[in-house]
Amino acid sequence: MRYNISLNIQRRHVSLFFFMFIYFIIWANTAFPQAFSQEFFNNLKELVVSITVETEYGVENHGFGIVVSDFRDVYGLDRSSASVLIITANHIVRDSYGKNITKNIKVRYYSDKFNLYDAALPDMYDKTYDLAFIAADKPENFETVRLVLGNENNLKFGNPVWFIGRSGRWFLPRTPGEIKSVNNGNSILINNLDILPGTSGAPLISSTGIIGMIISDESRSVSKAISIFKIRQVVRMTEVQHRVYNGKLPWHLYYSDAAMQDFSIDDLPGTKEGFMNLLERAFRPGRIPYEIFPPLNIEDLRAVYRGKYAKMALTHYIKQLEEYGEDPNPVEPWEIDPRIECFTTNEETGTSPYLKNGLLVYAAWLWGVSPLSCLYGFFYVNGHWVWYQRPISWID
Repeated sequence: MRYNISLNIQRRHVSLFFFMFIYFIIWANTAFPQAFSQEFFNNLKELVVSITVETEYGVENHGFGIVVSDFRDVYGLDRSSASVLIITANHIVRDSYGKNITKNIKVRYYSDKFNLYDAALPDMYDKTYDLAFIAADKPENFETVRLVLGNENNLKFGNPVWFIGRSGRWFLPRTPGEIKSVNNGNSILINNLDILPGTSGAPLISSTGIIGMIISDESRSVSKAISIFKIRQVVRMTEVQHRVYNGKLPWHLYYSDAAMQDFSIDDLPGTKEGFMNLLERAFRPGRIPYEIFPPLNIEDLRAVYRGKYAKMALTHYIKQLEEYGEDPNPVEPWEIDPRIECFTTNEETGTSPYLKNGLLVYAAWLWGVSPLSCLYGFFYVNGHWVWYQRPISWID
């Protein structure tokens, strides 16, 4: 009899251990996107700020924000300390008519949770997308994590998504929600995202990085977010009255390595939009621009240069790579102006002796270097993009 009781107890222990083991496996597989490590999510948390707004009505609004750039003395706020630009949900700081309802704004950082930092609300927002901008002081050693954006291809029905930020804490759910629908690549509806009121402004995260910002936190069953790629577009279109980056808002978030894994340059169309997408992927902090372009080959050069100049160009660019390495003219991505220029080669441009006629040459202006500086020599040939720096200046 004792043996039977002992055997039953052992069986119960084995069963309990088995179920605990299965639970642990499920938890481990759903706690974080497998493409990322715990370290990556800790870095993401550094970009997420908790926001407390004291309104003119005597009540407090709570939410979160995402640091999108790191810069100094912006918007004429007359602060001596360094600042960051934060995006958040507009309804946290303005009423439905667009009126500023803030009396005082404070932010907290993940790396300095017990201190509050002053923030200001510039008169810039987008009511359509419930988007607001906040300029805030930052901790002394704060650094913007830059390679965090996910892949647009993750904006699809059924894909799992997470978020960071709930109840004033840097909460990360163990179980993901899933995308219910995406409207024109802009607004995102999510099922079963475990949010609470006060989550607005938090980042929406896929298996490759940040893909959106939450703007509706009233329901746990269905939540709403705005695509981070739409926000990036709005940020770059927003005019700034003060002399900051030639009157444009800075944006310092770029595609993560995970978002680049399935990328192929052959997927980009030969249009201005395709060129803009190319710049986003080619020029990332700490990454070599040339690594996404096809290797130098005579077929592509012959599609650009006339006759003997194709072979001359091949010799020149091979020598350039040997002399300067794979990044002979490094450019920080935040130096690139989102405005795009292009011209067609013809007799009047003086390029006809070297380049074939009728080619579209794309260029992007640079900020903070020289008013006449630009990246140019981008061509779309043979079904893909190529980059030949200074395509005619090296010819004697």
